[in-house]
Amino acid sequence: MPRLAVDVFDRAENAALAATETIGNRIIVSACTRAVEQHGVRPGMTLGAALALCGGLQTLPRDPAAECARMNAIAAAAYGLSSETAFYGQDSIVLEIRGSLALFGGRKEFLRRARMVFAASGARFVFGIAPTPRAASWLTWHCPGRYVWFADELPAALRGMPIETLTQEEKRLRQLDRSGIRSLGAFMRLPRTGVTRRFGPELLHALDQALGIEPEPLALFAPPQGFEAAEELPLPSGDWPRLAPLAQKLLRRLEHYLLRRQAATQRLECLLWHEHEPATVLVLGLSRYERRAAQFLDLLQRHFDRTALPAEVTALGIRCGGIHVMPAENLHLLDGRAAVEQHWSELVDRLAARLGGRQLWKPGLRADHRPEKMGTDLFFNAGLSHGLCQGKNKSVPIFHASMQDLTPLWLLPRPERLEEREQRPHWNGSLELSRLPRRIEQGWWDGEDVKRDYYLARNPAGTRCWVYRDRAEQRWYLHGVFA
Repeated sequence: MPRLAVDVFDRAENAALAATETIGNRIIVSACTRAVEQHGVRPGMTLGAALALCGGLQTLPRDPAAECARMNAIAAAAYGLSSETAFYGQDSIVLEIRGSLALFGGRKEFLRRARMVFAASGARFVFGIAPTPRAASWLTWHCPGRYVWFADELPAALRGMPIETLTQEEKRLRQLDRSGIRSLGAFMRLPRTGVTRRFGPELLHALDQALGIEPEPLALFAPPQGFEAAEELPLPSGDWPRLAPLAQKLLRRLEHYLLRRQAATQRLECLLWHEHEPATVLVLGLSRYERRAAQFLDLLQRHFDRTALPAEVTALGIRCGGIHVMPAENLHLLDGRAAVEQHWSELVDRLAARLGGRQLWKPGLRADHRPEKMGTDLFFNAGLSHGLCQGKNKSVPIFHASMQDLTPLWLLPRPERLEEREQRPHWNGSLELSRLPRRIEQGWWDGEDVKRDYYLARNPAGTRCWVYRDRAEQRWYLHGVFA
């Protein structure tokens, strides 16, 4: 699924949208729609280069949780085609289909059925068929639509591929380029002992896996089942110190269950049974996928501390249904950002458990070009894949990257009318205006129509501000100040 990172946002193929991620101090395009590719934008480009090629580009940060959920849904659908299904990276799934061909009536019928299954998932996909998983993956990226059914055809199919197929490491690519090796065919002609000595064993190992000389073990996908466990207390109690050991025991069982399946969850329930009262249900929601018993136990204690029990607890149970298999993370997440994100998520979860999810808010954006209407409040809603969801306004935030340098973070509560002298606006002196305005005409549908031309401005003291001329009133206003 080469466009999985943008497919999860469910936009039209002709939308000028790209999904981005931050690597180091650069913002990189991870995936983009076909309309953006027609302007020359490609994954791996910096955001600045992409905006230079496509001025109307809209960007959204990658949503790993949504991608994980979509991959699980696609893998579950693919499981109906082959019981030997596995994740292959963050955007690919491999299926062993030899045993399925006869079941579905041959190659042609199987491919027709597979296209129907994957098309129903909503993700754009390409197929590659080869006797090995790595070769099939390479075919999808460099020869989409090519099918290699027999192992003796693999060398000829792989020879024409660029050497970048084998490795993305820049240092290794420069070394290969200096040696005149620019294709897999040139690499395959080198003596094996010399290859290991000059370039290390990793490249030869990957090539041997693609050719089927060495095996490539994969963890097979299995549709996750729900987890449910309960035990009675020796004596009824309403005190957390007496409930904690049993809760810890059950949560450790849940942790082992998730580890065996390489899975995690964002939501689980703790059921507290009473002798003559209905069971009390504590719902634990997390801002990211989790499987550690210690984290679950900490959140459960915080929920318990702010819950009034109708009676003493006679039994305790843990129930978890929303389980997701977690694909391997990108290697660039090992630079320390993953640990920072984990600590931040744990803090949010603790605050939500102690205060309640709707007590946590953060500023956000919504789809309105009027500056005073762009802001909205987002509240934490535990257990959702995005961690944060919108409050009263449910429109999807639209973020235009090229507008960020034109809009100040600090907006006045109400635009301030400016004095005019010699047909120029004044604010602590005469303002020097940018040449090209940014015109906003919006709001005719809700009775708050605006017609404004915004300018970047600077006063004699050097303060940069944001002013506009109301085209209906023919007056100047100050709307924001830059730091």
